[in-house]
Order: sequence, then C-alpha cells, then structure tokens
Amino acid sequence: MALEVVSESPDTCDRQMMEADSIIDGIIRFSCVVERRGVNYGLSRSAAVLSRLLRHEQVLEEHPELGAFSQAELARTFGVTSQSMGEMLVKMEREGDIARKPSPHDSRSLEVHLTDKGRAHGRQIIKQQSLLADHVLSGLSQRERLQLGALVNKLNESLVPSSVWRRLAAE
Repeated sequence: MALEVVSESPDTCDRQMMEADSIIDGIIRFSCVVERRGVNYGLSRSAAVLSRLLRHEQVLEEHPELGAFSQAELARTFGVTSQSMGEMLVKMEREGDIARKPSPHDSRSLEVHLTDKGRAHGRQIIKQQSLLADHVLSGLSQRERLQLGALVNKLNESLVPSSVWRRLAAE
C-alpha cells in the first residue's frame, strides 16, 4: 500500500501563516491594552504577585502538600528572571506584604509567604482585577466569556501542562 503524500498549495500555507500572525498580533495588542488599563485600576506586576500568592494560599487549604511558592517558582510563573523577582520581593517585603523564609525542604530556597497586611492588600487587588476583567470583557456575552476562558485554559495547558505546574509546586 503506497503512502499518499498530501501537499498543501503555497496559497494555503501563506494563508495559514497570515492567520497565525494575525492571532499572535491580536494577543499581543490585547495584552498591551489590558496591561495599560490595569494601571488605571492600580494593578502592577507586584499586585499580580500578591493576588497569585493569595489564590495559592486558598488552594493550600485543600492541598497543603503543594507547599508555599519559592522565589524561583514565582519567577517562572511570571516569566521573569529570579533576580528580577527577587528585587520585586525585596520591595514587597519592605512594604510589609510578604515574608521570605528558608524552605524546610531546601536550604538554598526561600519560601514566600503573605503577611496579614499582604492578604488584605491581595483581597483589594483581586477586587480590582475583577473590575478590570468586567471592563475588558464587557463586549462579550456570558457564553463568549466562558468560551474564551476555556480556550485560554486550553492554550495554557498546551504550553505548560498542569503536570509541570504540580511538579513545580512540589519542588
């Protein structure tokens, strides 16, 4: 049995590349707009870290085996260097939002914990994030919002499988 080779015409390949470029361009533009509008809602990278830590604490209530975030895990989560994350965490620690403590599992690693002040600040940030999400997604119906959420989760899963997140959390 001969293997049938299917080749796409150059027009099809060009069209697919243009569609992919258009999607990536749209994602980048959307990301920039959301980031700029987020500033109007008092949201910054450190605000995102606080809200992430607060949400992680909520997950830990049911899954304590995941443990606290390390500085390195936060850096990977936010796509920055460990040094950049360290500089941000120093400022957050000075402001009283977090405390860094040596990991009981790895003496080379610091765990990042919210303080009471950081939890209160994190709750305010989550409210602001919710207001921003309502603003940004106002042009979508409830059904479209759910579809978008499912698609974003699918893309995230294809880029970094949940098994990797679980492994990172367990380190």
